[in-house]
Amino acid sequence: MGSNEINLPMDQREDVFMTSSFNPSDNMTSSGMVKETSLSDSSPPLTKGSDINEKKHLISMNSNDSSITGEDEGKVVVADGDKKNNAGNCCDRMEYLCQCCMWRYHDVDESSKRSSCMWMFMCPPHGKVAKIISLVFVAFLTWAVPWSISPVSASPGGNLFGIIILFLACTVAGILINKIRIPGIPPLPPLLGMLIMGFILRNVPYIDVAKDIDQKWSSALRTIALTVILTRAGLGLDGRALLKLKWVLLAFACFTSLVECGVVAGFSMLLLQFPLDWGFVIGFVLCAVSPAVVVPSLLYLQDKGYGVEGGIPTFLIAGAALNDVIGITGFNVVLGMIFSDGDLVEKIIHGPLELVFGIGAGVFLGVVLWYFPSPEMKGRSGYRTALLLGLAIFCGFGSKIVHYAGAGALATLVMAFVAGTRWDKEKKGPAKTFAHLWVIFQPLLFGLIGASVRIESLEPETVGLGVGLILIGLAFRSAVAFLSVYWSVFNMKEKVFMTIAWLPKATVQAAIGAVALDMAIENNASEEVIAYGTKVLTLAVLSILLTAPTGAALIGLTGPKLLKLSPEFYEEVEDDEEKQA
Repeated sequence: MGSNEINLPMDQREDVFMTSSFNPSDNMTSSGMVKETSLSDSSPPLTKGSDINEKKHLISMNSNDSSITGEDEGKVVVADGDKKNNAGNCCDRMEYLCQCCMWRYHDVDESSKRSSCMWMFMCPPHGKVAKIISLVFVAFLTWAVPWSISPVSASPGGNLFGIIILFLACTVAGILINKIRIPGIPPLPPLLGMLIMGFILRNVPYIDVAKDIDQKWSSALRTIALTVILTRAGLGLDGRALLKLKWVLLAFACFTSLVECGVVAGFSMLLLQFPLDWGFVIGFVLCAVSPAVVVPSLLYLQDKGYGVEGGIPTFLIAGAALNDVIGITGFNVVLGMIFSDGDLVEKIIHGPLELVFGIGAGVFLGVVLWYFPSPEMKGRSGYRTALLLGLAIFCGFGSKIVHYAGAGALATLVMAFVAGTRWDKEKKGPAKTFAHLWVIFQPLLFGLIGASVRIESLEPETVGLGVGLILIGLAFRSAVAFLSVYWSVFNMKEKVFMTIAWLPKATVQAAIGAVALDMAIENNASEEVIAYGTKVLTLAVLSILLTAPTGAALIGLTGPKLLKLSPEFYEEVEDDEEKQA
């Protein structure tokens, strides 16, 4: 027997797929044995992109073997030890017959749109087509699972159906508006598309599914979204940066909010006939800057090297978190005073008590999270996230039960900040989880706030005077912001840019804009108080529509002109200018 001849026992003989070009007699020796043969020549040619390796087998056939039946004669036997069953052979035959429509067997000509399009829709699904199919499947399950649990509520006209459609539609709207690209301007914030979609789903006939959403569900979902925002803000506060920047940051973040709040409160009494306490409610709603607009716009400039050396993005991001703390805290304290039971003295005491209880509870819970879970526990980051989320939601809802809603919001913020100071670098895990949670609750929050506005409740006079009130507040805010950094180390252009970056409003306005109306309805307040809450909500939505897209555009346009470019980015900017030319 030659060195290339192999004799196999009968129990290892098995069929394999043969092509028509294979002839067993061409490779047989005089003794009836088959030489070592490669099937690569008889296999169909593989093109670019194929992941099927060239198969080489040792085959053997003994036509004189009396144990081979008539069915076995002339069949190829695999002798490489890797046995295939009949089902495998059927799959191989099917794959060979379907090569004409399988992408692995075809080259793609990227220069030809027709070729690229045909290749994209070949089987099995791949690339963008597979991604779209997966997303559609997930969207279907988002509705199908609740429907299987509660068919009535998840059917058209039900509460769950309205929430699900609102969530999916606002998510798509946010993605689409973020895809809009204007040269030199950061991408438009997704929250703008979500807000508009929520308004459409509430006010456009035949698709107004948002009207079926239960008010209690809407309020609860917005409360959870607020706790997620507050927890992210607390984890994002950098104690070292706050101590380093000291008075400049405090003046820039605090004075701008307090001055704008006071101005808005005063002018709301003149323009909208608000009482003083409700004037401060709308003042604290409008005085907070939006991290959802400012942070992505600043990171867009930072990636291009603008303002990095001067620390402008870091300064503004830290200031935005502190600015939001003031707005949310002040809003909850004043609102708690309005809806608290008792005489004037008790209402006045109620505000400071909320501050004391909120800060005290936040510090206590934050210190508890230093030691629990214990260091020796495995998966400690997951336990920390679960405890932090659970305590934040408990503070948000529990504080309402005891009529100290402002204390709950403040406790959540302080708790996250105190816990993060000891966790240090280990807080990245919980922070990342809360960032993922925000992806879910962002379309719910802005969609629900948009759906809270009804066209029939809008008064043209309120809208016009509200726009004027917002612009007056922004004018005073900008002046104070510029004066706050006038004596700092920043140059004149950087001071102007920081003033511009302090204009956008969105996140906090969406989170607390409808809280006053919710509390008025829950407390069975008078129609006058409910009207005040409705006006606060209307002004919150108007401030988002006016300042969010405008602020993002101004930051993107003025950033390259007013901020210094880091030296390591010079070549990249020159290359971009050459490409544009």
